[in-house]
Amino acid sequence: MKPFNLRNFAILTAYITLKRVHDGSPAVVGQRQPDPSKIFDSADANGDGVITREEFQAARERAFSKLDNNGDGS
Repeated sequence: MKPFNLRNFAILTAYITLKRVHDGSPAVVGQRQPDPSKIFDSADANGDGVITREEFQAARERAFSKLDNNGDGS
């Protein structure tokens, strides 16, 4: 199976977000936006420039565990 290229997705997402901020969209004005390259680098566990399904799922689990304050998994 082909690995998921999150870098292109992150760059596109950042562009769309920045475009909305520039245009003054009320949904994103004043919100701090994450750095897409940091998100990519944190998910790319082996540093090969490609995010595999396993790396993507592991990154999602790490992000969820940061939000799961009481550790109950929900």
